Amino acid sequence: MRRYTECQPVRTHRSHGRWIALAAVILACAYSSRAIAAANIFDDNWSPPAPPLGPSQANSRPGANGPAASPGASAPAAQAARRPIPDKADQARSRKLLKELFASQLSDRSLVARRALAEQLLDQAGKAANLPADEFLLLAGAADAAGEASDFNLVCEAADRLAARYEVDGLRLKSDAALKMNFRGNSARLIADNCSAGLHVVEQLIRAEDYSSAARVLTRLRSAAGSDPTLSVQVQARTRELDALRIGSERIVSQLETLKAKPADPSANLAVGSFYCFMKGDWDRGLPLLTKGLDKTLAESASLDLARPSTAAEQKALGDRWWSEAERKPEPARSTIQRRASALYLRAVDGLVGPAQALVLKRLAECAAAERLDAGSPNRSVLFFQGNGREEAIFNSISGGNMRIVARSDSPDVLADPNAFLRPGIVVFGVNFLKDVSADALGDAMQRNIKRFVENGGDLIVFAQHAEDRTELLDSLFGVKVRVLTFTGAVPAVPELAAAMHAAGLTDATVQKRATFYESYTIPEDGIVFLRGGAVNVVSAAGIPFGKGRVIVIGNNVDPVETPITECVLNYVYRYKQTSRGVR
Repeated sequence: MRRYTECQPVRTHRSHGRWIALAAVILACAYSSRAIAAANIFDDNWSPPAPPLGPSQANSRPGANGPAASPGASAPAAQAARRPIPDKADQARSRKLLKELFASQLSDRSLVARRALAEQLLDQAGKAANLPADEFLLLAGAADAAGEASDFNLVCEAADRLAARYEVDGLRLKSDAALKMNFRGNSARLIADNCSAGLHVVEQLIRAEDYSSAARVLTRLRSAAGSDPTLSVQVQARTRELDALRIGSERIVSQLETLKAKPADPSANLAVGSFYCFMKGDWDRGLPLLTKGLDKTLAESASLDLARPSTAAEQKALGDRWWSEAERKPEPARSTIQRRASALYLRAVDGLVGPAQALVLKRLAECAAAERLDAGSPNRSVLFFQGNGREEAIFNSISGGNMRIVARSDSPDVLADPNAFLRPGIVVFGVNFLKDVSADALGDAMQRNIKRFVENGGDLIVFAQHAEDRTELLDSLFGVKVRVLTFTGAVPAVPELAAAMHAAGLTDATVQKRATFYESYTIPEDGIVFLRGGAVNVVSAAGIPFGKGRVIVIGNNVDPVETPITECVLNYVYRYKQTSRGVR
């Protein structure tokens, strides 16, 4: 990525006071000087990709938004106005300053040093919001440094922030970087993380209907995946899906032309609407077309969906319609439609009772949302932040002994260290960890590290913390609201989990009444409730997909009575123990 050269009337340099402030920042960083001369970062020979016309889909990070609004969800907030690109003269002054201030860091071209520089530039960009030229160049420099560090996640973070603040095309920045950088880095975990982020960019390119760029990025990912069977399967599967979309998009070319001349044409509306809804999963775009289509049943379902049903009965009825439609379709349309039905079922389930609720729970267990949540990462190594000690035995079994236990005194340093999150597949916050750790340990660095860890495919498991103020970060990062609430009893909300608890002898009323939970959760609508309290609106354990990973919350203290229940929940997720039905 190279620097912008376009001119816009924004003035930022007014005194030498900024020199003092930025110099203080650099003195605090304590990076060692190296002998190799740097180039590229803060150079002035880069022209920007033009921003796309109309609303952009380019700048969403993994896990931030799906391809279309969930049925019944509120409309997203309007994007804040973006700044014009700072003018050439201001950029030149900032560039000269930044090259001098970051001279020692720029001289070290090692992957580790480049990653550290990228993170430092991102941090400083957050403090330069009132200095457009500085902020602009710090973000652009961070993207360059991240690319040279072979860290595509950091590239995406920098590009997204740049595009959110300035009139640039964030998706084009990411796809261009993907075609130039080395995805393999210096570790298997970095390769996996880069491929995961690359697949997210492919999804964004597909939503933008830039199929040729998506194909080029997939070619790079195929090379990066190499002989890794898991990565290769993921890339190959996405390549097949892209090929199907390209074929489908070519088949509707004539219908799109028809709609330009005859917007109400029933056959064209059915064909194009079916492509957007069932092939792309772009329901916002496809539903209005289906309402005018030739298929009257589909037209009625689409109209009901656009009306955003608000009651549990209405949501279940519409979910049933889509479920029936899915059963008549081949793959991949079947899975796409079932995911739409599952979103409706998830909103309805708390308001249902008896057989209706049982049927919805059964279908949720079968549909794509449950499959995604149950997939998880094959990496079972655990980074365990110490709780009350009773959780350790469980995670020692899950990890096969591959567990690092972090003492509370070491937690601030480990949470702030991005390298600590490169190896584990599971991070655990033990009972009361967030309550007992220092507030400073939960700052920006920790939040960035843990969010990136989950986005890239890791599992974050959080037990009862007994501190609503500290658990607010789960809401800000992952949309999980925590309420401190003491209650007894645990009712499984997933049929398979109910069967496992029954097999483990946990259906006895006495045991159920003695198990105590201390937190209830409000979760995003794509989450899966594992356990409920006595009331359907009390959630005591749940799993929430986020990016390629998951957040799993369990509101108990893992006391002796509660441990068998906790083990059943985690065995449902990880299948690490023998049961009466064999290895699960």
